[in-house]
Amino acid sequence: MATPPKLEVRYYPYSTLTHTIRLRRNVIKVRINQLFMKAPPSVLEAVAQILFSRLYQHKTPREALHRYHTFVERNQPRFRVLLRSRAGMAPRLHHAKGSHHHLELIFDQINRRYFHSKLPLPILSWSRRAGHTKLGEFHSLQHAIVINRRLDSDRTPAVVLEYLMFHEMLHMKHGAEIRNGRRVVHTKPFREDEKRFEGYHAAKDWIRRMTQLPEWRHQNRNF
Repeated sequence: MATPPKLEVRYYPYSTLTHTIRLRRNVIKVRINQLFMKAPPSVLEAVAQILFSRLYQHKTPREALHRYHTFVERNQPRFRVLLRSRAGMAPRLHHAKGSHHHLELIFDQINRRYFHSKLPLPILSWSRRAGHTKLGEFHSLQHAIVINRRLDSDRTPAVVLEYLMFHEMLHMKHGAEIRNGRRVVHTKPFREDEKRFEGYHAAKDWIRRMTQLPEWRHQNRNF
């Protein structure tokens, strides 16, 4: 009869909103972000359900996902400050000026044109690595927009970078919805708002053509 694995649970000071679970040498090691040290028992139970579902490749209960995402959304302002302080996020990420394009200039231009300059300036940065899976991303907890460094090129049309910045700024504007226990960011209002961008079709066409090129798709999967 197989010996049941031992369970080792610790809180860990991750610099992002991360929790991990690993099975090594018959020991299940669980690391829960220290931000959750004072979380209600029901939320910690949800974290456990999510992690063990991941470990054993089971479907995560929707109710657990709903409890978890609701807790995170309610605590976003506090988590954002703590994570930024813990990771030194602002000085490490803040590389808005690239070799060919300056993200702050693009942000200011889009903010004036589409948002009446009402969106607060987030941390803006080119990604550390030139990945090929994501072109841009808005990190709500760090309040940061990161654009793929591979696009910092004189071959990248301005309309493409403006569109990507506009897309991520819409995430700032619309936030997320909890739907059937899952966090949804590309909602119907988001998609409708996105089409206001003047170069929407031109930018999407360029991205589609570029990401299908072998030299783009066959790069190492770094992000």
